[in-house]
Amino acid sequence: MIKSYVLDTNVVLQDPEAINNFKENNVIIPIGVIEELDRFKKENGELGKNSRDFARKLDMLRLKGDLKTGVKLENGFDGILKVLYNGNLNNYLKETNVDFHILHIAKILQDAEPDNPCIIVSRDVNVRVRANALGILAEDYEASQITEEIDKGYSEVKCDINRIERINNERKIVITDCMDFFTSDIISNHYLILKCEEEGLKKGQVNNILAKVSPDKNS
Repeated sequence: MIKSYVLDTNVVLQDPEAINNFKENNVIIPIGVIEELDRFKKENGELGKNSRDFARKLDMLRLKGDLKTGVKLENGFDGILKVLYNGNLNNYLKETNVDFHILHIAKILQDAEPDNPCIIVSRDVNVRVRANALGILAEDYEASQITEEIDKGYSEVKCDINRIERINNERKIVITDCMDFFTSDIISNHYLILKCEEEGLKKGQVNNILAKVSPDKNS
């Protein structure tokens, strides 16, 4: 049975790859979620990065088809992603409560296809409580609950101060000097977000570096 999962903003801000984690089911992004994400895209931290990453993913999917009617996800299960709006465009700017917009979308889907489960996925307990009061299924999002492991294309790892200084100075490091960065096989062109929590870096050096495994997997 195909299910429809309606995602809250906090889900894709936590995990911009979340849309790929629902197997063969429908993934619904309410347009209000996109409006809310837009407020994060200029931030320099992780929320800003995740907002920008998710926007790029949607734009790439948009080039493959119509987001309103559904675009096939490349998640190994041929799931479908849709971006939906629940009303007349003349009222669009008046809708400022994203939570209720999400609830409304889920209610419309539930009423239209009562035999197919519609589930709101949100990290916000109040959204889940409201959904329950309206007779809509809701659940929290935990990436660890996904049984099928999906490569995100990047990993976040802790880096000691000596190696982060070396990378700042030399702009690279050989693989044999950083084998502890990898928990599985080394993959060409895989990205690593290197984070150093130690103090003492020289002026002008950064403690958060985006690195990439070379095609030959030597550095």
